[in-house]
Amino acid sequence: ILEIERAGHIRLFTNEPLLAELARVVSRSKFFVQFKRVGTSADLLLSAYRKSAVVVEPAAIKPTVRADPTDDAVLACAKAADANFIVSGDDHLLSLREFDGIRIHDAAELVALFP
Repeated sequence: ILEIERAGHIRLFTNEPLLAELARVVSRSKFFVQFKRVGTSADLLLSAYRKSAVVVEPAAIKPTVRADPTDDAVLACAKAADANFIVSGDDHLLSLREFDGIRIHDAAELVALFP
């Protein structure tokens, strides 16, 4: 995804709570081997993402993801950024497929859009 952004095909948006969540997720031990295999680390990934992403203030939205209300932060960020799509691995978000005209994809689907 960062390579697609560097090529100028997409812009990344986030907010501070989502950055904190990303830091928690990529610090899980299950990702250590994957990072090592591609010659990076959680810290390097987070640093690159922080440099690339535009930080926005979340928009006010109606509660949407009843099974996990914290996922509404992703939707609020996308709404504030006037995003075309959301990229997530979260099953609650992926099951929506769309929010307020914003398509929701997993990373593999996004990569397939930009061969």
